[in-house]
Amino acid sequence: ESLNQLWRALQDPQSGPRIVETVGSHYQAALIDEFQDTDPIQADIFIRLFMDHPKPRCFLIGDPKQAIYGFRGADLFAYLNLSARPDITPHVMDVNYRSSPAMIQAVETMFDRPNPLGLHRIPFTRVKPAPFNQSLQMTKHGQAVAPFVLWHLLADHLPESMRRSSDSGTIRIHGGIDHYLAEWM
Repeated sequence: ESLNQLWRALQDPQSGPRIVETVGSHYQAALIDEFQDTDPIQADIFIRLFMDHPKPRCFLIGDPKQAIYGFRGADLFAYLNLSARPDITPHVMDVNYRSSPAMIQAVETMFDRPNPLGLHRIPFTRVKPAPFNQSLQMTKHGQAVAPFVLWHLLADHLPESMRRSSDSGTIRIHGGIDHYLAEWM
């Protein structure tokens, strides 16, 4: 509720400019991480406080491919619309510091095609592994393994033990899948 109150106050012709001036006198810039997980009200607050100025003072860090909080009200289009503004200059990180070369190659194999995510406004950018990750690989019991395994489960082809439970609305995991999960835990 406090975000809604701030948002309404920023829209008010009397209080809005005072709030922007007060915040601006305390903070020279804003660094907003995980921006892909903001909602439209949060995005509008950031715009009013830090971007609608002759010298915008806002740095947005985010990756639309990682937008996972729609259930909390995050809106990927708030990110996409803001990042499309003419006063926004994108800087793309092209080095992955977290993943092995094999994982990066596997992800690129899956997504490096036209419109891989079904939305033209979300590009796929190829990356390089960090130099210190060149020898990094995923292993199990000392043996190299595939960077990830993709399972495509179709409900019509699942054994009865794995079908959606009518009482809880969840998929029951039995048989082979729980065996694989237990191996990795």
